[in-house]
Amino acid sequence: MAETVTTLTCDERAPSRARDVVAALLSGSSHAGARDEAILVVSELVSNAVRHGRCELTDVHVCIDDDAALIGVSDCSHQPPQIRPRSDAPGGLGMRIVDDLADGWWIDSTADGKTVWCRLRAPEHVPDAGRQDAPGHPAGL
Repeated sequence: MAETVTTLTCDERAPSRARDVVAALLSGSSHAGARDEAILVVSELVSNAVRHGRCELTDVHVCIDDDAALIGVSDCSHQPPQIRPRSDAPGGLGMRIVDDLADGWWIDSTADGKTVWCRLRAPEHVPDAGRQDAPGHPAGL
């Protein structure tokens, strides 16, 4: 398993830097097909840490093995993130996006705050439950 922790300053550039870290790590792995989802998920988690985490620094954890990529973002808040109801109001959908894209997410509480983790399975490990391809067309087109 490959693991890395990157510490970022909690400012408006943190989500972009986190996206760059995750993109670089996943590009050469068996998770390259889940790269876009992972970039969006880490961006949302880091944005939450910057907005609500009350920290000067945040840690971005990435653990990659053959089956899954785990992404965690630490902050100084003990408040759990909320999945807000869908609405026409702008903003507030970060955890809904994480919940929709990740195979699961959870919170590890720490003395200093929390780490919000999510799991993204490698594309070849995601079942195609219920998918029906049109006759005469290769799967996936």
